[in-house]
Amino acid sequence: MLRFLLWLMVIWGAVFAGWLVQRDRADEYMASYLAAVLPDEGCVSPCWSGIRPGKSSIMEVHGAVSQLSGVQEIAKNTWLMAHEHIILLHPENGDLFIRPSGIRLGDFLLALGEPDYQTLQFSIDARQVGTEKVLQLYYEEEQITLFVPVTKRLSVESPIESIRYGNFARPFNAVAWQGCVYTAAQPFGEK
Repeated sequence: MLRFLLWLMVIWGAVFAGWLVQRDRADEYMASYLAAVLPDEGCVSPCWSGIRPGKSSIMEVHGAVSQLSGVQEIAKNTWLMAHEHIILLHPENGDLFIRPSGIRLGDFLLALGEPDYQTLQFSIDARQVGTEKVLQLYYEEEQITLFVPVTKRLSVESPIESIRYGNFARPFNAVAWQGCVYTAAQPFGEK
């Protein structure tokens, strides 16, 4: 009986150790996943991976994107990154949009802190007008705008739909960020 219990404890310990290793790998992967869309600290905002939206030429953007590992062009001025993030360059104003895959609002709040301003607008998808709203969160210093779809209540689990790197201009209808607790308490989609 004692051998059986000892054997059971060894198996349980091995399973637990495997779970810890797997969890650490998942945390490292998520950190690299998020780091792929965060702003560059090495250049003046707005800046992402050496690209300065509105300042970098299209050729410079193409050159910088081609230097990233695991990136492939899928359309004109549109690239797919290794983490399934999509990069889009606006052809007229040079703003850079990243459509991240699997990144939540809470991830961004932990990485950059709370935004400066917020606006709430109806969905830009004509098929969904009235059913989905988009919360736009503005980081003035980094010159980033996050687009967060909201159907009911905002939470740290809410997905980031898109990230815009571009010259920041505070929207006329933007209000100061009220904080996570206040914003989460607002029933955006409920009647």
